[in-house]
Amino acid sequence: MRSMFNGCNSLIFINLTSFDTSKVTDMRYLFYNCHSLKYLDIPNFSPLNLESIIYMFYNMSSLIYLNINSLEINTETSTDHSFDMLPSNLKICSSKYY
Repeated sequence: MRSMFNGCNSLIFINLTSFDTSKVTDMRYLFYNCHSLKYLDIPNFSPLNLESIIYMFYNMSSLIYLNINSLEINTETSTDHSFDMLPSNLKICSSKYY
């Protein structure tokens, strides 16, 4: 899924509830520079062997709400700059980020 939506500047809404991410290991740059996206709800993202989310949500300047409750991010997952350059009023819903 690396760079799948990278630079989709006109993307306002996306429904990813039916994506099967169980075998995904690389989500680098997935939503990088998606400036128009305001709400991102990815409750069914549950990759079992996630290795990298580097720059995954980087510079999403219009993002208001981010639900990553099912995203397994642990100490072995590379997260460099994943949450950099996000709006200060962003609400992140996550129970598994540690």
